[in-house]
Amino acid sequence: MPNSPTRAEIESALSGRNKSTRKNTKQNLPEDLHFGEPPRRQQVIGGNLSGVNRRKKFGLFSRYSEVNMVNWLAGVLVLLILAAFFWPQKKNPTAEIAKQFDTNKVIAVEDEILEQAASGNASFARDSDQSRANAFRAEDKIDQKVTELLAQAADFLRAKQYTQPRNANAVNIYQEVLTLRPANVEAKQNLAKIRGHFLYRGVSALDADKPALAQSNLQRLALVDETSSEYQDLQSDIAEYKIDSQVSGLISKATAAFNNGILISPGQSSNAGQNSALSYYQQALQLRSGNEDALKGIQAIVDSLAEQAN
Repeated sequence: MPNSPTRAEIESALSGRNKSTRKNTKQNLPEDLHFGEPPRRQQVIGGNLSGVNRRKKFGLFSRYSEVNMVNWLAGVLVLLILAAFFWPQKKNPTAEIAKQFDTNKVIAVEDEILEQAASGNASFARDSDQSRANAFRAEDKIDQKVTELLAQAADFLRAKQYTQPRNANAVNIYQEVLTLRPANVEAKQNLAKIRGHFLYRGVSALDADKPALAQSNLQRLALVDETSSEYQDLQSDIAEYKIDSQVSGLISKATAAFNNGILISPGQSSNAGQNSALSYYQQALQLRSGNEDALKGIQAIVDSLAEQAN
């Protein structure tokens, strides 16, 4: 076994090493130091400092290692939003069924569901849901019926089949529509037009001295609506026309009797006083009080009697 080095040998070896180190350190120092020149640190600023206090980094993401954690989280959030936005959506099964089946088949399916609900086979159906579904179905059928009736009535209007024939005319169809839908605007408006049409024709017939034609239009108005203002107006006009016709006839008879000298006494008629001018004028005044022709005729009779008395 070799002998261990002594303490003196160890201290001699260490002192020699320290002297060599200090000697090498002094040799590396610059020979001339110029303290009047600006420090070299200003020359280093702005230069390449990649080698100062930086360890070499390896790996795929080494160039992005300086990005902080907040930026990474923001990038991940943006990617999630884009993925959710462009992710393919599932198709609507209800829309696919509607495309594959026509309306009649859908209605048949609904009827089947309602029947199952009514029989208690469908666990999801309730009494309130069933009643609402039935009400909706009933309203839908009424709307379809009203649409068909309005189209049929429009054809009758174009053919001028207002009230005739009896079972195929526009008035009957519109009345049926109002029975189903009392507030239907189209039916109300077209019935008003038909009433105005018959009123105009009736008044025109009276102006042309055609009371029979006016009475015919009044009857058609009664088929449309006997309580309407158009019916009441035409009925009143016809009644006035009849009274005016009677008054005109009485005035004509009174004039003829006056010209024949039959003023106040009857002629050869068995009814005393019924064929005199005075009686005709009085009858005319009963129908039309204040009739100027009747008043003038009576005054003419008085003047004639006064002359005869003189």
